[in-house]
Amino acid sequence: MTNIPVSAGPPPGPAPGSGDGPATRPGGLSDGQREAVDHRGVPLLVVGAPGTGKTEVLIRRLAWLTRPAGSPGGPASRRVSEPGGVLLMTHGEQAADRLRARVEAALTEPQETVSVHSVREFCARLLADEALDGGVEPFTPTSTPADRLAMLLDRVEELDLRQHEFRGRPAALLASFVRRIDGLKDDLIDANTFAGRVAADANAGPRDREFAGVCVAHDRMLADRGTLDGGDLLLRA
Repeated sequence: MTNIPVSAGPPPGPAPGSGDGPATRPGGLSDGQREAVDHRGVPLLVVGAPGTGKTEVLIRRLAWLTRPAGSPGGPASRRVSEPGGVLLMTHGEQAADRLRARVEAALTEPQETVSVHSVREFCARLLADEALDGGVEPFTPTSTPADRLAMLLDRVEELDLRQHEFRGRPAALLASFVRRIDGLKDDLIDANTFAGRVAADANAGPRDREFAGVCVAHDRMLADRGTLDGGDLLLRA
């Protein structure tokens, strides 16, 4: 894998789609950014601090990959990829919406086949298309964090909570559990795996063991409802 560090380039030129702006030629970019835009061959990892233009590079690269051969800023010989062969993923639905709008503005021709999704949105789509291989029902609903908090509040008596104190705010404690469970699943660690690790860890304290039990109970409750959470989408996909 090639690793290219990027740094912020000069201020952007004309607006994307104007014919001679940064969307149609890799101008106004730093050397690292330009190298990333028209890179070919091995997989590419672009790294940079916030504000160094990684998203701009991503959009410019998509425009370069899908622009017909001989067009300004495009490959000299042939189109590198058809628009339908490109997938862009980012974190969160709002970020995906913003990225999608910028992609549409950057492309010289209207495209309906470029896929821009949040990671979890793409996982949900993949599981819907490949439900049998994913081991799920095709139309299994997904529970939001708010749904799961309400579920835990409704069934809190099923949680063996002795080491964690509500302090008069059960919703706050249970919401923190939901966030921690999401963090584990973002790292591709399901409830049973986590519980097994805690059980095998001689240094795990009572609170860790109790939280492991909460994780298992949380997933059992989801199964009872016939639903998944966002982290399950990642794990199944």
